[in-house]
Amino acid sequence: MLDVTVVYPGERIPGFWELISGQVPRVIVDIRTRRLDPALWRGDYQNDPAFRVQMQDWVSRLWDEKDRRIAELRAER
Repeated sequence: MLDVTVVYPGERIPGFWELISGQVPRVIVDIRTRRLDPALWRGDYQNDPAFRVQMQDWVSRLWDEKDRRIAELRAER
């Protein structure tokens, strides 16, 4: 799986017009490859509550890692 993170290191997130008109001086695109556990596509999210919890935990961990990575990238300025 490709995990793509886009970070705008300025004080605020730019608007659409700023992006397309070249007014954003720096954009960081961080791309990582992640291996997926085959169990993630073998489960039944709709009908298996235990699998649903497992999947939700996995996604939550991904978001936690992504939040830490964004903080690292913003700190590099």
